[in-house]
Amino acid sequence: MKKTIFVKDLKVGSPVTSIFVINEREVRFTKNGKPYMHLCLADRTGYVYAKIWDSAGIDFDSVPESGPVLISGKTETFQDAIQIIVEKISGASVDNLQKEDFLPALPDEDITKLVKELNKYYARLDCNWCKTLWKTFRSSTELFNKFCETPGALKIHHPYIGGLLEHTVYVLRLLSSIYPLYPDLDKDILLTGGLFHDIGKTKEYVYDWSIDVSDEGRLMGHTVMGVEIVKDLIGRIAGFPEQKAMLIYHMILSHHREAEYGAARPPMTREAMVLHFADNLDATLNEMNRIYTETGEGERWTPYQRNYGSRFFVGALNTSGSTE
Repeated sequence: MKKTIFVKDLKVGSPVTSIFVINEREVRFTKNGKPYMHLCLADRTGYVYAKIWDSAGIDFDSVPESGPVLISGKTETFQDAIQIIVEKISGASVDNLQKEDFLPALPDEDITKLVKELNKYYARLDCNWCKTLWKTFRSSTELFNKFCETPGALKIHHPYIGGLLEHTVYVLRLLSSIYPLYPDLDKDILLTGGLFHDIGKTKEYVYDWSIDVSDEGRLMGHTVMGVEIVKDLIGRIAGFPEQKAMLIYHMILSHHREAEYGAARPPMTREAMVLHFADNLDATLNEMNRIYTETGEGERWTPYQRNYGSRFFVGALNTSGSTE
């Protein structure tokens, strides 16, 4: 069966029969203690939550853990967002499916432009040690190619092939706008930390039919793995200053600022603090852009966003996407 209905095509109150990829699968319980299955279904246009009630007569153990599934059901609204109530579900054969229908990706021309822009920030470096580190990274073909295709996250921000590269370049844009305003900042450490802050995601994420977290990623996290990757690169450069290396490692370990968000240490340098804010700003705005884009035409407010505890005002969107 060829995929014809995508997440972006779903309308409230309409029946749906289509193939999606399972991103989340969990048995939960209602307030009355009745079990139901919570699913997150995805394709290249986004994701949608779904429920399987026990009244559907579906054996929860028969629901695949991951991969493509054929579902039939109906759509309804829950907490201002569309969800699917699943009536039938089964594993789908991958023989006639195109992975491009399920994995969102930046166009190849965008990847090329971002790589060219990345080179511009290298040209702004003054420190020969940092320049050599950037060169070593660029010449590590397998690692650099993985860096250019890895998603930026599972689904919150930049959740698509090429997302890590895009996020990194946008963070470097922000850092390049900030350091001229504050001359006490170490420009070379700042930009090098910006380049490598999420490099561990090249090992944290796996992506075949959907984006998932590797076993190593779950056990260690991308900040720790990022330090390991940069340590390996620095180990190829004879005489690399130990303190400079330590400051770069700290940028990677602290850019999430708080332990509950994945930071191994809080920011303890000015450069680390600036990187944290630049990283958070780009991630947040990328997510908000998605939220605005997914808001229906003519709607003045986005659906309720649990991450932020509110809706966002978008005005009355016209056909060009601007607000009145």
